[in-house]
Amino acid sequence: MLFFDWGNMIFLILSAVFTSLGESLRSGTVDSWMIDSIHEEEKDYPFEKVFSNNQVFGTTFSLLTGYVGAQVLGNIDLSYPVLAGAILLLCPMMVAVFFMKEPVPRKQKQAGAKAIKNSFHMLAETMKDGFFFLRKDKGFFLICLSFLPLSLIVTGPFNQWQLFFQEGRQSLNTGYILIGVNLFSILGAYLSRKISALSDNKIYILIGSTLCNTLAIILSVVIHNYLIAISVFFLHVMITASEEIIRYTFLNQNIKNENRSTLLSFFNTLEAGTTVIALSLNGLISNLYGIGRAWVAMSVLSIMISIPVYLIVNKVLKRHGLAQEKKIVP
Repeated sequence: MLFFDWGNMIFLILSAVFTSLGESLRSGTVDSWMIDSIHEEEKDYPFEKVFSNNQVFGTTFSLLTGYVGAQVLGNIDLSYPVLAGAILLLCPMMVAVFFMKEPVPRKQKQAGAKAIKNSFHMLAETMKDGFFFLRKDKGFFLICLSFLPLSLIVTGPFNQWQLFFQEGRQSLNTGYILIGVNLFSILGAYLSRKISALSDNKIYILIGSTLCNTLAIILSVVIHNYLIAISVFFLHVMITASEEIIRYTFLNQNIKNENRSTLLSFFNTLEAGTTVIALSLNGLISNLYGIGRAWVAMSVLSIMISIPVYLIVNKVLKRHGLAQEKKIVP
């Protein structure tokens, strides 16, 4: 639909809703299955290695497709990348439908209304179980709380960098910048294991990365030299990629409950809610004062919230013996 009318706001909102629905259906389940499967084979396997390699492979593919879409197809017609994205989404889906074997016998298909009702019931159960575990496990509650402010930092730059660095320029350069974004994402994923090894206390590492991330965003806004500003923005991308792996690994290692997929889905739901709030605030500030000032304001707000929470988390987790990870030799 977007290909035929990519300026239609209704089509844009519908595409966002369908994308979010698809993301929520797989949220937590793949990572949980992977981690549980690895645990059966080798209990002390380093998860940083798994998440890091996964991000490297995925980002490499995004680099190639993103460059072709933004720099080649986009300069011909802005609707072509949308069509190419739909085709790329459809191809592996068809492969999965025809070649993947069902691990369990197919259940009887439910009527549409009943299936929707059951979906809402599952969502309610997930939220209920998640809130129950939050009350039961103070460490998990604080870890979730400390991770959420990161959305305030990354939401604006992640969604607006094309507009920010393209503003006032006639030719489309986002494809070239996208190459840098993906390369530095790969570098950040690779460095995550080395950065994680700097300290047994992951909270200290997360505090340092949050401070560096905020500084990188502010510098990319206030520096008027185009190439230097983009270079600093690449630093932000690298830090974010590394931090996401470290914090997600840390989160998984501190989930001792058997309902891992439910808890990960619950955390992702909380993170999605925080992202919605961050998008709204960022959009409001962007409309009133500009994109750059919105980035700075959101980064400063995140620091004001996250650092005190990190310090409280560190104190509580030390008391429960969770702040330090057990050293694992790959």
